[in-house]
Amino acid sequence: EFKVEAGLKYSYVTTDNDAGYFNIINGSKKVDYEKTNKFQYKENVNAAYVNFSKTVKKWGFQLGLRMENTNYDGRQFGNAQHPEQDSSFSRSYTNIFPTSYVSYSANKKNQFGASYGRRINRPNYEDLNPFLFFLDEYTYGAGNPFLKPMYSDVFELSHTYNQFLTTTLNYSRTTDLFSETFEEQGFKTIVREGNYGLNNNASLSVNAQLKPAKWWSVNVYTEGRYQQFKGILYGRAIDIDGATTLLNVNNQLSFKKGWSAEVSGWYRTKGVEGQILIQPLGQLNAGVQRQILKTKGSLKLSVRDILRSSNGQGKINFQNTEARFANLNDSRVATISFNYRFGKPIKGIQKRKTGGAGEEQNRIKTAG
Repeated sequence: EFKVEAGLKYSYVTTDNDAGYFNIINGSKKVDYEKTNKFQYKENVNAAYVNFSKTVKKWGFQLGLRMENTNYDGRQFGNAQHPEQDSSFSRSYTNIFPTSYVSYSANKKNQFGASYGRRINRPNYEDLNPFLFFLDEYTYGAGNPFLKPMYSDVFELSHTYNQFLTTTLNYSRTTDLFSETFEEQGFKTIVREGNYGLNNNASLSVNAQLKPAKWWSVNVYTEGRYQQFKGILYGRAIDIDGATTLLNVNNQLSFKKGWSAEVSGWYRTKGVEGQILIQPLGQLNAGVQRQILKTKGSLKLSVRDILRSSNGQGKINFQNTEARFANLNDSRVATISFNYRFGKPIKGIQKRKTGGAGEEQNRIKTAG
């Protein structure tokens, strides 16, 4: 069997951010020109792809190629007191992204896979806005109009045993890496996204779907990851590496008379993200549910982050500054919910999809 797929994509995005700040002086509203900001951004992406796939007995082959042409321009407007803020930038580039995949079914219990793909990750629109905004007395946030997309070459090997145990070995190399950076300017710190080098990432993961009893299903996922960050940031060489281990367990329990329960949790050891060292994190969740009203209704009580252990803590070392942070979110949440199903389920109805605009929507930052 031989199959060919091809397609085209065109996207056009425009954003217009107009933030007005005012001070009330003697009962009158006056424009705060230090904070007032207007930023416009336009982006066009043209893409074409072709994909070939073929099956030969126990072997499966897939080869794809995608070409993308990107064009964008942005403008930061000045104002009456800060005309020097008026600036513009533009860029155009074309990239090719190959993908390949090979699978082999040795027998009913053993399947193998190998893949390679080149990917692109573009910055969020807001992160390109160069306007400087106040966070606290010593910290300011800003965008970076010169931020470039990052590119990753991803290699993966996998083995599935008896459809319940999957082992995956992954390696990726990312160039033009961007992440949150911290720059010291006098007595203040500027926080912005920035490109600063490359990231080598290697991981080994194991996923198991277990059934200890008829009423008990368990999904266990564990991963060991090693990361290395190298590059130059604000004139300083960066060479940081570290290992992280992740464990995620989900238990589904089914009892008699319509009762069911769920207990899940995850734990991650400390890790590095560029300039940031993040301390261990974890979360424990639990819930119980009862079907009522002849199974048409259900009543559920659930508690998320029972131990309040998912709040991030860490430290940042950059230039002549060392800072520590701790997030104190109200992450422990208890929820009581009631659901009732009217009539019979209607077949053939599908959830509405976003079409080809999913990538663009994901680049829009939202509160929370």
